[in-house]
Amino acid sequence: MIPAVIVDAGGINALDPIRILESRGVPVIGVFRERAAGDFYWPAVRASRYLQSTVIASDGLVASLLRLGPQLPRGAVLIPAGDSEMLAISKAREALAPFYRFRMPPPEMIETLLDKSRFARLAAQQGIPIPKTLPFSDESSLEASAGLLRFPCVIKPPWRDKAWYRTYPVTKVLLARNQLELLAGGREVLRICGHGLAQERVPGPESNILCTFAFLDEQSEPVCLSACRKIRQYPPYFGNTALAESIAHPEIERITGDICRRLRLVGYVSIEYKHDPDTGQWLVLEITPGRVNRQAGITEIARRSVVAAWYSDLAGTAPDPVRSFRSGVRWASPPNEFRSLPLYLRNKDWSLRAWLRSYWRVRRFELFSLRDPLPWLVALGSIVRFVPRLLRDLSRRDESCPE
Repeated sequence: MIPAVIVDAGGINALDPIRILESRGVPVIGVFRERAAGDFYWPAVRASRYLQSTVIASDGLVASLLRLGPQLPRGAVLIPAGDSEMLAISKAREALAPFYRFRMPPPEMIETLLDKSRFARLAAQQGIPIPKTLPFSDESSLEASAGLLRFPCVIKPPWRDKAWYRTYPVTKVLLARNQLELLAGGREVLRICGHGLAQERVPGPESNILCTFAFLDEQSEPVCLSACRKIRQYPPYFGNTALAESIAHPEIERITGDICRRLRLVGYVSIEYKHDPDTGQWLVLEITPGRVNRQAGITEIARRSVVAAWYSDLAGTAPDPVRSFRSGVRWASPPNEFRSLPLYLRNKDWSLRAWLRSYWRVRRFELFSLRDPLPWLVALGSIVRFVPRLLRDLSRRDESCPE
C-alpha cells in the first residue's frame, strides 16, 4: 500500500492522522523536526506504535524529503501538520512532485490565507463576511483604528511566527476592553511583528463557533466535508480547541462550499466561523489551507473522516464506505482542558459538575488511546508536573472576565 508521510510529526496535530491512517492499514512515516527544549508533544507522538518509521529533518525539511523520496518507489501521500512545514512544501512543490502526492492551492493563496492582514483584504474583495478588521503598521494607524472599533476587540499578529511564539507560546490574540488596552496591545504587536490588525470581537459564547473540515478536488468541490462545534478552548475564549462536538449543519456546509469555489481552493481546508447574533451572519474567523488541524480527529468519530478522504483520493484507493453521520459525538484535548479549567471556573462559565458531565459523549481523546497507549504514558509525566499549578489556579479568587 502507498505510504503516508506526516510532516511535522512531532506536533500534536499529527497524532490523530497517524492513528486514523494506520487503522486502515496505511504504513505511516513521520518526519520530525529536531526536538526543541520544552517541546511537550514531540516525544509523545514519536512513541506511537502506529509509526512504521521516523525521519529527523536535521538538515532541513525539504532536503530530508528529497532524500527520503527515492526510497518510496510508489510515491507517498504527503500530509503536512504544521504551518511552517506546509509553506516549505508549497515553495518546493516542483522538486517534491516526482516523489510525493499532494494537492495544494497556489503558493500566493496559501500565503494570503495565513497572513491575517492580507486575508482581511482578500475577504473584502471577495465579499466574504468577517468581523470588522482594521490593519495597522505604525502608531498613527493604530490610534486611528482605536476610534473606529467597538469594544471589546482583539489585536492579532499578521502571522504567529517564531518571534510571536517566543513571547506568547499559547496566546493567539490580545484582548482590548477599551481604547487604552487597544493602544497598549497594538504597541506590543508592533514591537514584536512590525504590523498587525485590530478586530471587533463577535459577541456570544464559544458554542457559537463552528469549524468545517474539507478535502477538495481540483474543481474545488468537496470530496469530503464535515463540521464541529466548539465547546471550550485554551486559552479560554480565544484559543485552540479543548472540547468540541460533531454537528450536521447544512447552512455552514453550503457556505463553506461557496467560499472554497470562490477562492478556487483545492486540497485540505478548514474554515472557522462564529455566528453574529446582531446580524444573524456567520462570520469567518480564519481559513486554514493545506495542513491538518488539531481537532480533525472529530471527523473520524463522526464517520466522515477528512484525513481518510485526503489519503484515499490522492492514493487512488477505495474511499470509506458511506455510513450515516454521527452528530453530537465529542473530541477532547485533556492538556487544553486542564489548563483552561481554572479560568472557566473562576468566571462561572462552568461548574466542576457541569465540566465533568460534558465528557459524557466524548468518544476520542487527543492523546489517550487504549490501542496506542504510549503517547499518553510519555506525556503523563509532564501532565503530573502541571497539577500543582492547576491547584494554585483553582484556589485563586480573582476573576478574569472575557469581556
